[in-house]
Amino acid sequence: MWRMRYRGAQVGEVVYTIENSLWHQGSKGKYKAREKFLFDGISPVNSKFYRYKTLEVVFADELNALVVITVKVFYNNI
Repeated sequence: MWRMRYRGAQVGEVVYTIENSLWHQGSKGKYKAREKFLFDGISPVNSKFYRYKTLEVVFADELNALVVITVKVFYNNI
């Protein structure tokens, strides 16, 4: 969880991404979902200003739960 926060992702954004984005088949039975968020802030990774951030969540759909494997965060101004 600390890596997710270090990259600038919040739990609510991860949940929103999984619940509201299209799921794409990933490798080894995993899924990917992507969502773009308005950011208008300084990136915690490189201390530069960015207008948007995009989360890519990789997760597994288990019997009774969704298990988040990793969260990638991409910052951009477009």
